[in-house]
Amino acid sequence: MAFVKKTAEKKSPSVVKEAVVTVEKKDRLPDDMFSRIQEKAYGFYVQRGYTAGDSLADWYKAEALVKKELGR
Repeated sequence: MAFVKKTAEKKSPSVVKEAVVTVEKKDRLPDDMFSRIQEKAYGFYVQRGYTAGDSLADWYKAEALVKKELGR
């Protein structure tokens, strides 16, 4: 079950959905693997020049790269 912290600021439904997916992923992945994926996904955001894009696609691409590195 995912935990979603309520905040005072309003977020678009897609941002909230992505946050929930991230929390659920952390619940199923070892901490080290989660951190590695998170860093790689952030790197894709940096490569885009800090512009909004498809953060969920970044996450899945990063996850695939980490799994490949770990031989999974």
